[in-house]
Amino acid sequence: MLIKKNKMSTKKNLVISKSIEAERLLIEIANDIYTNVDLKPMSKSIFFLSRAFLIIKNYEIKNSYDLYLNYENYKKKLKNKKFLEDDYNFVKITKENKLKLDSIINKLNYIKELGINNDICGLIFNSLLRGKYEAGEGLGTFLTPEEIVDPMVEMLTNLYFKNEKKVKGLVGDIAGGTGRFIFSLKNQIIKFDKNFKNKINNKCFLFDQSNMSVSLAKINFYLENLYPNFFKVEDSLTSESVNKLKNKFSILATNPPFGSNKYKFNNDIKKSFDEEILNNIGFKNEGDTIDPAELFLIKNFQLLELNGVLGIVLPDGICKTNKITKLLEIYSKNENININLVARISLPSHSFSLTGTVVQSSFLIFQKSKLKTSNIYEREAQHIGYLKKGNLKIIDQKGNDLNEISILFKNFIKYDLKNKNFQTKKLFSSKYQISDYAYFPNDFNTEKKNNIHISILDIDRTGFIDVVQAINNSFNTKPKICNSNDILISCINPSKWRVALVPNLDSNFSCSPEFAIIRSNKKISSELLSLILQSKEVKEQVEYLGVGTSSSRQRVPKNKILEIFLPKINISEKKAKYFYNMRNKIYKNRLDEYFLLKKII
Repeated sequence: MLIKKNKMSTKKNLVISKSIEAERLLIEIANDIYTNVDLKPMSKSIFFLSRAFLIIKNYEIKNSYDLYLNYENYKKKLKNKKFLEDDYNFVKITKENKLKLDSIINKLNYIKELGINNDICGLIFNSLLRGKYEAGEGLGTFLTPEEIVDPMVEMLTNLYFKNEKKVKGLVGDIAGGTGRFIFSLKNQIIKFDKNFKNKINNKCFLFDQSNMSVSLAKINFYLENLYPNFFKVEDSLTSESVNKLKNKFSILATNPPFGSNKYKFNNDIKKSFDEEILNNIGFKNEGDTIDPAELFLIKNFQLLELNGVLGIVLPDGICKTNKITKLLEIYSKNENININLVARISLPSHSFSLTGTVVQSSFLIFQKSKLKTSNIYEREAQHIGYLKKGNLKIIDQKGNDLNEISILFKNFIKYDLKNKNFQTKKLFSSKYQISDYAYFPNDFNTEKKNNIHISILDIDRTGFIDVVQAINNSFNTKPKICNSNDILISCINPSKWRVALVPNLDSNFSCSPEFAIIRSNKKISSELLSLILQSKEVKEQVEYLGVGTSSSRQRVPKNKILEIFLPKINISEKKAKYFYNMRNKIYKNRLDEYFLLKKII
């Protein structure tokens, strides 16, 4: 298992390394543009580079002549499909700088060879923001890093596809920027619904007020010969093209603009939001101001269909105060429908530092439903896979907490928490919890000849105990006493599941305080209960109970162990007892060997 995990980690680091290499080259290109090429302002640079990469991806390009010739060819190839709205004249720009473009074309060709399957236009946009231009002009815009977007979207799609086999409605982002969320959504949805790629042109919608951002979003899809509905609008909050899509979206993901009192009241707001909602949030008269994030949150609620899901990045000033509760209550009461907050994940302050923004924020996941739920999956990420060094991204060797948080979220939604107990009747034919078969004992025997102290590290993933190591253990903290046939359950680092049946030996047993000790009430044998606790279904439930953001710090509340539901396994009492009788013989033989050798060495 460890080898597999290391391979996966190596693969992820390779992908990140390629992305970092591409960003390094793009910043070099930004420097080239700043010093040698007439592609200022930055919007012109982004215009040129995004379209140049589109052509390089589709044709073999060696020089500027190949570039502008095939740009015209590509436009003809699209025929009836609407081409990008050009803010500048690509052919004119290319001809004017033809003697200075060889280096840029070579670097773009190299980026193509890297084979990056991610938001390349977002990389272009983000890299130029951190290039020579950042001190001089900037665009007042920043992107949500892929290291945040992908786990966030993975959680969102896992929630949606928990009960659905395919996307019923639309998929979108009404503050879409360069389309990073839509791009990730497209990739994640296809994992659940392979036919979705054939529906992207009809299902995917993006809206943004920046023509440049919308064109970059389109290019990312054009690279895969996809042509979704991406539109420039003056204001997504009031646009009629957005308003007409009310209750149409199955999945929405977004990072809207935010800032206290940055949005001013206008008459179009009245046409787009219910008057009672505006009254309740105190945004109803000329001169009123509000954080646009509050309006974007409500707008997204409006757009969701029943059972639709929303993932949204919000400042902590909204999502960690009573504002979020108030907004949910206002909308739910007004629309007579429930918006359930399913998850709230705190992000570290450096999350957006690559684009010069330091803001304390979180991402939240909501679901529109007839049913009201109260349990919220809450985690705090301290590491998100990268750090900022100068204006460059470097790999954070401590990894990305969001990947593990996403895995644990899958377990959370699988078991449908209610009143902090696991509702697993739909998943298991058994409806019983550990408490139906076991209890926490308080009577122990301590009058046998040998002293064996079992630590966490003495137990392997199959529940086998290294009794020779255990008989030589010393301890710094007060141990817990246990008996033969008690079951030990590790309550630290639940991703490395350790369950062991204490051997039936003539010994005094103790164990580390990190264990929970349970004892069979004889309704089923200790042996069978111990085997059931080794199951994947039990492990997943315990992983949810872990508290913390990294597995090394997770702790499972011991008082919650008895609430875990037990699946049925296809093993009889007889086989379970035979299994542990055989294991007991191994333990006895190992101790006999140990005591024999102890006389010699």
